[in-house]
Amino acid sequence: MKLIALHTHSHTEFKDEWFLPSLMDDYDVQLHAASIAGGGRYMEGDWVKGVILKSDTIIQAIRDNWGEVIVYSDVDIQFFAPTRPLIEAAIKHHDIACQKNDPAGTMCTGFFAVRCNDRTLGLWEQVRALIPQRRRDQLTFNGLLKQSPEIRVRHLPTSFFGGGTFTGSVWTPPQGIRIPLNPVMHHANWCVGHADKVAQLRAVRAIVESGWRGIVANNLRCCLKGSG
Repeated sequence: MKLIALHTHSHTEFKDEWFLPSLMDDYDVQLHAASIAGGGRYMEGDWVKGVILKSDTIIQAIRDNWGEVIVYSDVDIQFFAPTRPLIEAAIKHHDIACQKNDPAGTMCTGFFAVRCNDRTLGLWEQVRALIPQRRRDQLTFNGLLKQSPEIRVRHLPTSFFGGGTFTGSVWTPPQGIRIPLNPVMHHANWCVGHADKVAQLRAVRAIVESGWRGIVANNLRCCLKGSG
């Protein structure tokens, strides 16, 4: 199974220090470097260029792997267990299986598995066509899914979690973050800026490495403080 990842210069640290060293599966990893100037600030010009390139990369990967299942991943991610068995089970009867982005069930386009077929190719071609106008892939992707009942989509287990999976709110250090008891993958999203992403990655790793008792204690603190 191929794992496709795209990274900008500003995200090289995540790729080299968090994403690749923690990956536990024997994926055929295909890394794509985006030569885009700037720091990738949300919704600014270089951000939109990156989103366009991401969509083009996904479209080409679907075309190149017709009939197969592939995984797309951002690189501001760390792994705590093998992912492939859970992904294969989740997508077995579906076209797409995405990380759950928030309590409302928004599909996260930062980590998902996709079956390469006419339905998913058409979906991503529509996403790509709308990005110059809407400037975001995730919002566009979710909107199009609501209009496409023929596409079989589901969430990955919440063991694939991010900064807002359980809260739907922006995370800032030293705020607590709820962590599932069986964490598989953590996506450092729902935070603003490079420094806060690193802080979230470090905070989650420290809690996970403390074991299940540490995770339970952390989640209890989050609940008591109203942050999880």
